[in-house]
Amino acid sequence: MEPLNEKEILRPIVVGVDGSARSQVALRWAVEQARLRGAPLRVVHAVDAVENYASGRRIVELATTAARTIEPGLVVRCATPMKSARAALIEEAKNAELLVLARPARGGQSRIVSHLASHAPCTVVLVVEPVTGSTSRPAR
Repeated sequence: MEPLNEKEILRPIVVGVDGSARSQVALRWAVEQARLRGAPLRVVHAVDAVENYASGRRIVELATTAARTIEPGLVVRCATPMKSARAALIEEAKNAELLVLARPARGGQSRIVSHLASHAPCTVVLVVEPVTGSTSRPAR
């Protein structure tokens, strides 16, 4: 077993991914935070049934590859726990600096996000996808 390096001793930035465009935005934000803080990144996608494991593993592997492409020097680990998303992310948050999630689509997983925001033992960051194609300008 290799000894842990300094970046692995720091508490990780944990990001939940589901393969959606929204979770890709959250992943990019989490990568940037990990880089700025000098912390490792932990990419998580929970699966609730054995038959979903292969597709869940593929989601987390693609996100891990994307994170390493965005920030090549970043320490990135991944997990595909066999639990509900709620249980898996609460467990991951116990050792995390931050728990980063994408804002759910309308009518999506808002109950899970609400639960995590109120029960996670670390700061929970909800990343909102930027509006594209907007012609409006910010107020000055």
